[in-house]
Amino acid sequence: MEGERNSNSVTSLREALDSKEFLELCISEDVPVICVKKEPGKLRKMPFSVMYGSNREFWLLSSEWDYFLSDEDIQKIKDKLAEVHGFVPQDEADEDDGKPGIPVPIPDSISDSVSVSDGEANPVEVKIDEIGFGSEYTLVMEMPMSERVASIRRDKERLESPLLMKAGNESVATSTLVEAARNAILQNHASLANAMVLPSTDAKKQTQELVDVTRDLVRASTKLISANLINDEMMNSLIYKSNGTIIQHMTRVYLCGIAFLAYFNKQVSRSHVISKMRITFNDKYRRFYQSLMPDIHHEYFTLGRIFLGGMRVISEAGMYNGGTVFLIHDV
Repeated sequence: MEGERNSNSVTSLREALDSKEFLELCISEDVPVICVKKEPGKLRKMPFSVMYGSNREFWLLSSEWDYFLSDEDIQKIKDKLAEVHGFVPQDEADEDDGKPGIPVPIPDSISDSVSVSDGEANPVEVKIDEIGFGSEYTLVMEMPMSERVASIRRDKERLESPLLMKAGNESVATSTLVEAARNAILQNHASLANAMVLPSTDAKKQTQELVDVTRDLVRASTKLISANLINDEMMNSLIYKSNGTIIQHMTRVYLCGIAFLAYFNKQVSRSHVISKMRITFNDKYRRFYQSLMPDIHHEYFTLGRIFLGGMRVISEAGMYNGGTVFLIHDV
């Protein structure tokens, strides 16, 4: 078609990122970044969110890599901007100026490595798995199943130590929780990756012991967090220092998720919050639910129906089930 750009044409990422909204959509849509090494001209494709998680200004670094977006992806983002925000970027009117994009041969598959900043504008060749899961992930992948199980069991025993339950040991308890959560995520992710190539029966048999010991670790973590023996500020600091952007996210979700369930139980059992909500539900909250389902009679909406069985303390089994979900939600 006349005027249509080469399907392989690209635009420099520096030029393409012309607004905050464009950047946010690149992250949420996980647009692939085309990484071109100046010497010897290697090509890589990496998800935008991974590159951005490593360095929030990676495309501005002076390095041996140049970064591009395909013109096709740029157009998709602009169409999304128009749809979501109701506007088209200023340069949209100038886009069809007859100038062709930069033709670059784009590989069909994403490579397993890319150069990213080490914090000092020095490119370092790393594996994709290492960006997300840290530098020791390769070592974990090489461990036999028996060693993985033993590793999680050791962490479980550390969490059950009476010393951690004593007042004044918040820093030790917090660091132990973060380390144990991170290790359990790595071990489970590596085990699942190995099991995926096995028949379902063999995969279940191979991973059953790991599942059991992980469940035990979740129980130990839940008891420690419920005792309110962790330091939130220190926990966030330790998580941030962890290698791997995916690991940081998963560890945070796991520990904060259990902490919320413990907080919920305390509020329900030790305060009058639920009683107050039950009394004021009709006047303060019912209309919000009725607006979502206007065809249902307003008297149907009660606190007991909105929250199946009513708002009540989460059982011990429910806490462990929730903790397990938080731990492996991205595994």
